[in-house]
Amino acid sequence: MENAIKYLYSQFILRDVLSSIMPGAIVVLTAFLILLPEPTLKDSLETLLKYSRSMHWLLFIPLFGLFYATGFAVECLERLFGCVRLHTLDNASFKQRLSIFCGNWRKKADIYKEFRESAFQFLWMSRHQDWAGQNYERLVVLKQMCANSFGAIVIAGLFLIVDTFCTFRYANVSITFLITILLLVALYWGYRDFTIEATTMEEKLKSLENEEKLKEGK
Repeated sequence: MENAIKYLYSQFILRDVLSSIMPGAIVVLTAFLILLPEPTLKDSLETLLKYSRSMHWLLFIPLFGLFYATGFAVECLERLFGCVRLHTLDNASFKQRLSIFCGNWRKKADIYKEFRESAFQFLWMSRHQDWAGQNYERLVVLKQMCANSFGAIVIAGLFLIVDTFCTFRYANVSITFLITILLLVALYWGYRDFTIEATTMEEKLKSLENEEKLKEGK
């Protein structure tokens, strides 16, 4: 069992389940519950369970993909609005984060460059020490799991509050549509942000490799 867990963790499977798939499932399943045409949440839950039992197992693959994408979108949404910070060096303002939507975003400086280079520097220095890298990854997973689960529970709670107290006929559809739009915008923001991060990491890697070559030359 211990070896199986280590394998799942090393292949990012367990990490993805904890930090993205689980939060995404909370949001998606709660949205399904309030959108089903049943008189009560209990009836909606029973209907949802009935559908899940009759689903072909292959359909669970895209479903878990949807869970993953939704969980990742929740993380991007929290970062975009500044609800969570990935590092103590993350001092970017909301205006700076919105600047990623500008047309010339590729030419803009990476607003997270300081802490991204710091994190990459640590991973580079600890690449020959497995325990340090594993401990760092563990902390990253715990951080993402806590933040993403919190965001997912808040969104799910908002769904349930609207379903319980709002008498507007299309309230459930409206809140689901609004959250979906926000998550799509956040996903696009995340795409641009991680594109910039990839450039920062490439530049840092080249810099560290050049430093090593200079040391070897001496």
